[in-house]
Amino acid sequence: MKNLKVGIHGKQTVREVVSKSNLMAISYLDRQTRLYSTYSKV
Repeated sequence: MKNLKVGIHGKQTVREVVSKSNLMAISYLDRQTRLYSTYSKV
């Protein structure tokens, strides 16, 4: 949680936090897409 306090002053930390959350979201979407593709095959 320290990064958030620093993020108010420096944009770089905010970008790092956002990029981390984006990576998590992308991996989640990728998982969902794989599940969907396996179901559509059946």
